[in-house]
Amino acid sequence: MTLTLAGTGTIGTFTAGAITGKWTFDYSGTSLVDGTYTFTINSLDLAGNFAATPFNVTVDNAAAAPVFTAIADDTGTSSTDRITRDSQILLSGTAEANSTLTLRTGSGGGPIIGTTTANGSGNWTFDYTGTTLGDGVYAFFASIIDLAGNTSAVSSPGFTVTADRPGRGERYFPGGRVRIEHR
Repeated sequence: MTLTLAGTGTIGTFTAGAITGKWTFDYSGTSLVDGTYTFTINSLDLAGNFAATPFNVTVDNAAAAPVFTAIADDTGTSSTDRITRDSQILLSGTAEANSTLTLRTGSGGGPIIGTTTANGSGNWTFDYTGTTLGDGVYAFFASIIDLAGNTSAVSSPGFTVTADRPGRGERYFPGGRVRIEHR
């Protein structure tokens, strides 16, 4: 039997067990970068029948840190300034497809506020509406564990959100808030 690697050619020969047909091939002396590789087993049985059986191997040694892309609702002067008068928000972003995200607030090692899963396209949303934000600046961080079990670094810098709700007697207008006093 021979084993080939697409783009490389034959990488070795071996014999399958006469009774079980089981075989092993040690390719551990070769480093493979992340990616998908197509190997093919070429075999010839005792009756002279030839078979070529391809199979794919995916190598995944690292996970990239997730990225925050938006909040809902972003009510500042632009839809991307991360300023909101909404005290309950949704965070969203991108990460490795089907990975599990752990979200934190405070600093990169701050308390865990929850987890969510990126979909098959790598998009994710975290529902933080169960927490009411008071006025202030909040920093959010995230890390992932991908399907291969790799853990990413914590996203850096933190994703900051400014909660700025009008107080009593204040109203929002484009460009800021105005305090209205009755005399």
